[in-house]
Amino acid sequence: MKLLYAFLALLLLVYEWAYPQQHDLLTFHGIVTDSANNPIPGATIAVKNGNKGVVTKPDGTFSLSALPGSVVTVSIIGYQTREVTLTGSSRIQISMTSLASNLTDIVVVGYGVQRKASVTGAVSTLKSDDLVRTSSTPAPLLKAYHYLYRQV
Repeated sequence: MKLLYAFLALLLLVYEWAYPQQHDLLTFHGIVTDSANNPIPGATIAVKNGNKGVVTKPDGTFSLSALPGSVVTVSIIGYQTREVTLTGSSRIQISMTSLASNLTDIVVVGYGVQRKASVTGAVSTLKSDDLVRTSSTPAPLLKAYHYLYRQV
């Protein structure tokens, strides 16, 4: 009987060692902003070498449960990726640096985004004024419709 109790005690110790307690986790609240202190929605905050991550809300805020001392990576398109170490403070503010110079070589295509140098097909440029000038219904089709409608 003593052998059975010793075996159960050993199993309990192995279980405690294999599955660390979750009470060591802290909930960190914060906001991600740009250099002008404007909130950045849609930024990804992920624990480095882990499987936890969150996305900032429309007001740039987030809430993440992690161990103190963990390193998180903050990334979003158009901004330089940052790594931040979570300290004992549960309130953090992360300021992102813009990469505006890299946005000049981006080409938007119908099925994704590509760099200008890697595009193999024809490229055309539209200005916002051109989009305002175009009509939503093709004029020749309207004329043909009205012509046929009058004939009936």
